[in-house]
Amino acid sequence: MNRLKLMTLRLTLLLAAPASLAQDGSGSSQDPIPGVAGGVAQTVLGLAAVLALIAVLAWLARRLNGRLQGRGGGVELLGGISLGTRERVVLVRVDGIRVLIGVAPGSVRALHVLDTEPRPAPAAGQSFATSLVAQHGAARSEA
Repeated sequence: MNRLKLMTLRLTLLLAAPASLAQDGSGSSQDPIPGVAGGVAQTVLGLAAVLALIAVLAWLARRLNGRLQGRGGGVELLGGISLGTRERVVLVRVDGIRVLIGVAPGSVRALHVLDTEPRPAPAAGQSFATSLVAQHGAARSEA
């Protein structure tokens, strides 16, 4: 508790010192209240510094968010879509297995487990018929 009081006292003295140094002993001043302009400028600059610090920390958190989640034990977010105001469907990969998850307030459910990876998209010059035959042939060879 004493430590908190000491820190508050130091902060008060730190903020009050520039205002007292700005006053000159002559007594003639253009401001009706001496030191007001300096105090306002100091307040505005302090506010600007705090807002800049918040912006930098938010940018840094957003930048590091992906890196920190990547270390989280093999869970990777592949995509998601909102179904309503509070309901979502999310596709995640856990240790190489894709899982479709439904997320609602108070409920998270595995909707479907996808064992295989998605097939690659057909080449740009390939026709639909050729692509269909190639995929149909691949499906028969798997069965």
